[in-house]
Amino acid sequence: MALQGHIEYLRGVLKRTEDERDNLYRERDNAYRERGDAYKARDHAQKERDNATAERDQLREQSKTVNGEFLKISAERAQLQEQLNALLGHGGGDGGGGGDGRGGQAMMVQQLYQRQRNERLVDAVQKDEIREHRVGRYVQYAGLAKADMLFWETMIETESRLEGLITARDRELVLRISTDMECLVERERITSSQHRADGEEEYPESIDEGLWTPTSRSTLE
Repeated sequence: MALQGHIEYLRGVLKRTEDERDNLYRERDNAYRERGDAYKARDHAQKERDNATAERDQLREQSKTVNGEFLKISAERAQLQEQLNALLGHGGGDGGGGGDGRGGQAMMVQQLYQRQRNERLVDAVQKDEIREHRVGRYVQYAGLAKADMLFWETMIETESRLEGLITARDRELVLRISTDMECLVERERITSSQHRADGEEEYPESIDEGLWTPTSRSTLE
């Protein structure tokens, strides 16, 4: 009785040990899963940071380009302004006619500046439109090339399958015809041999169910 109780106690200890082991396994699996999720979150954050860094660098480059264009336009504007001031300040004692001439020259300089500025803006817009058009054409060509490639791959695969099916059917038909011919020849040979063995006369032949067989004597009689 005491031995039975000791055995039951050991069984209980073993059961508790197995339960603790299973719990540890579950906790370990949960820890591995959490670590994997943390790695995924870290990789996602790293990717977002890299994308943000790339966007920041791109914006910096664009800012540098815009600043360069602005400085260039400012320098040209300052140069034209100096020319305008020189024309306006030149020949102050020439009278009314001279004043009209200076005003006309100033208007011409202003129109020249405005025309150059408009031309630069138009060129920039045209360049952007040409670039966008080229990108669109490249994307279109890439899509057409991919569609063309898929079409020809499908056609080649379909033709190969059809060719395989036709070849298999032709083989089957030729085999069937050869087998039928062999059967016909064999039946004709057996029938002729039987007639010769029986000493029967050779009678005209008739067609019976698509096979050439000699007409029986009873039919002629």
